[in-house]
Amino acid sequence: MHLTRAGETASSRGGDPLTGIGLLGAADVASFLAVRRQPFTSSKGRTRGALAILALWLALAATSRMATVRPGRSGVRISSRALGLLCGLANVALFVVHLRIQKGRLRSVPGGFLGAAALVCAVHQKDNP
Repeated sequence: MHLTRAGETASSRGGDPLTGIGLLGAADVASFLAVRRQPFTSSKGRTRGALAILALWLALAATSRMATVRPGRSGVRISSRALGLLCGLANVALFVVHLRIQKGRLRSVPGGFLGAAALVCAVHQKDNP
């Protein structure tokens, strides 16, 4: 544990990259939902899928932040890692599907990149607080 000024730890200041990745992923999906409303009126499944991904990103940000604030709770750390893996796999898979059907390729790049980053961070997350 690296101490900084006045006993504050680096992790208590939001040092877990999964928190930032989760917030960026949520912002990416929210901007997609805000800008492109027309396709969602015709396809309820697309809307539900986007909302599910948004919920996953927000849950990842919340659990990873909780894991840094309360590092002694192993269940929160495990949940954070599992959500990181799930968000990462879901977004990388969605990116690959968009590449394969050749639709929305540029729009899906941030989600694919954030998904890959979440996968890497979740896999390399330390087990010790």
